[in-house]
Amino acid sequence: MKVGIITFHRGANYGGTLQALALQVAVKQLGHEPEIIDYWPIRRRLPPVWRGWNTGEGFSGVLKRLLQIHHGDACLKAFESFREQYLKTSPPVHSLDDLNVLVSRYDAIITGSDQVWNFRRSPAYFLDFDERFKGRRISYAACCTQEEQPDEKIQVVGGYIRNFDHVSVRDVFSAKAVHNASGRMPEIVCDPTLLMTPDWMVSNPHQPSSRNLVVYHIGKPMAQMKRVVERIKQFSGCVNSMGIVASTSNPHFSKETDGAFFRLPPQEWVDKIHSAGFLLTDSYHGVLFALRMRTPFLAFAAESGRSPRMKDLGERFGFANRIISNPASIDSMDWETISKPAVINESTKQHIDQSWRFLERSLA
Repeated sequence: MKVGIITFHRGANYGGTLQALALQVAVKQLGHEPEIIDYWPIRRRLPPVWRGWNTGEGFSGVLKRLLQIHHGDACLKAFESFREQYLKTSPPVHSLDDLNVLVSRYDAIITGSDQVWNFRRSPAYFLDFDERFKGRRISYAACCTQEEQPDEKIQVVGGYIRNFDHVSVRDVFSAKAVHNASGRMPEIVCDPTLLMTPDWMVSNPHQPSSRNLVVYHIGKPMAQMKRVVERIKQFSGCVNSMGIVASTSNPHFSKETDGAFFRLPPQEWVDKIHSAGFLLTDSYHGVLFALRMRTPFLAFAAESGRSPRMKDLGERFGFANRIISNPASIDSMDWETISKPAVINESTKQHIDQSWRFLERSLA
């Protein structure tokens, strides 16, 4: 079966790029012919040098712009090189009209995972195609970002979802949003990166752990970040702290660390997490890779938009004790447990198996 996958694969975002690849690999392992639909409604470009200085944000806004200028193009090229090497993509399409022509070539189309089902997204991510598409409509691990969605979008999005042959989401709050809009109760499955083996994309699976605390945050740093970093180093035994900076749309320089990595392609990002002595992150996929690769970690959510995803992860995968919301609580945490890797428990293993079964069943 020829299967198209529509997702967020074009951004300079480690999790978004790797989840697209993971879903492609999973579909291929089930015996099908996957292809990433290279739908690209907004062409990714950095602003010209004289624009986007964010002076209203003060020094931090200027610093972000300097990072973009110095590292942005190289970072985008690293991601583009990765996509060319690993992703099998369709011809690029930039409009819904061209997309409707392209999709007729597939027997099934999967939308997901990541945050493709925020109700403000293009109808393309809800597979609202015209009569030329005759195949199956499937969602795999789609995320709505949060349960609350715009009232004016609920009815129309509900209509899109009712047309699906198989519906799944990756978290509890997305299931509630989908049920509220469509009346359908979707299956909850794991992010496609969890379908992969623990050493997936790791260049040297036998590399010993470093003594680096790796700090990777996409959103704002948490309060008292410098103090948190120093306390983690003390409790975990890490000697150095190194930040990972994705320097394109919203780079955050890890000034609370001893140094930083810039311009990392996705496979090197995986290597850094794999070899880290400890990871501090607000990244959904950062947590999943640390969990899968047995890297000790703490997660935080300094921005309200990120907290539902992190809370859902902690509750469903059994590491709520590793989510820090108050910097003062770091001194009273159970460091004998937290300094060790989180365990993938039997419930999580069953969840991964059930997710494979959903994907296999939807494509059978």
